[in-house]
Amino acid sequence: MPEDPATLKASLLAALAERDREQQHAEAQEALAREKSALAAQQGKRADDLYLQTLRLQLELERYKQWYYGPRADRLQSSGELGQVLLNFGEQLEQTPVHPEDVAAGTAPATEGRRGQRRRGRRALASFENLPVTTQVYELQGKERACPCCGGERQEIGAEESWQIEYLPGRFERIQHVRKKYACTRCEASGDKPQKLLGWKEQLLPKHPMAEAVNYTLGQWNELTVFCSDGAVPIDNNVSEREMKRVVLNRKNSLFVGNPRGGRTAAILATLTSTCRRHQVDPQLYLTQLLMNLPSWPVHDLDACLPDQWKLRHAARLATLNQHNPTAPDNLSSLPAE
Repeated sequence: MPEDPATLKASLLAALAERDREQQHAEAQEALAREKSALAAQQGKRADDLYLQTLRLQLELERYKQWYYGPRADRLQSSGELGQVLLNFGEQLEQTPVHPEDVAAGTAPATEGRRGQRRRGRRALASFENLPVTTQVYELQGKERACPCCGGERQEIGAEESWQIEYLPGRFERIQHVRKKYACTRCEASGDKPQKLLGWKEQLLPKHPMAEAVNYTLGQWNELTVFCSDGAVPIDNNVSEREMKRVVLNRKNSLFVGNPRGGRTAAILATLTSTCRRHQVDPQLYLTQLLMNLPSWPVHDLDACLPDQWKLRHAARLATLNQHNPTAPDNLSSLPAE
């Protein structure tokens, strides 16, 4: 210890200052630790809240999925739908195998045998003989039977039957719908089909799909009946449709022809191969001999290189070769290049 009072006083003041600094540092560290602990607790609580919120959202999502994709029973809108669901449930219950322990003593096993032989799938509604039947007949009255074409009375030619299961409070019942069909014998005998279509279209709604189809048919009637007056015209345009289908299927490949010149070349080749198929000529054989003969072929006679003319010319050559060599194979692939 120093003996000088001033030095001793300075040492004490320095020691007190050092103690205060250490105390302040300790208090600061303690405050920082408390702050970190509070922040960690807050973050933990936040994580727990997020986890609970995620669970609630997942539960709600599953509930919506069950409501949207679940059984129809969750989305029934009427008592009729409820009855149909109950009917389906009853059918499924009948098809479910019965456990032996659930069968009462003394019960005949015939029910099990009949249940085992039951066919799968929905049974015909007309076979529910135990349900009461209500028949509803739909037929035209006197004025409604008038033919829109000639004005004559249309005769009944049959009926269409359909069945429906309806749920009434406390019971089910079958409803038989019978819709009568009518036709005009006078128009059928005269073969006046366009007038018949026109009369049918007038009975339909303007925006009905069938009305639009009938309207399109009537608009193209002259074109559709050309084959009746010209025997050279085919009854359909399936050939053109098939050729156009090849173009559509090749559309993506045509994107890589490179340039307009390549596209023109691809179009020429497609035309030649389609013409070969039309005249039943092997395209590979035709193009092979065409490329061999084309360099020396006269320019003014290029029409003779078309597939139809090529087939006629080579058929004549084949007949000539067969006369000189009867053992030659009867096909165009054996012909040499010209």
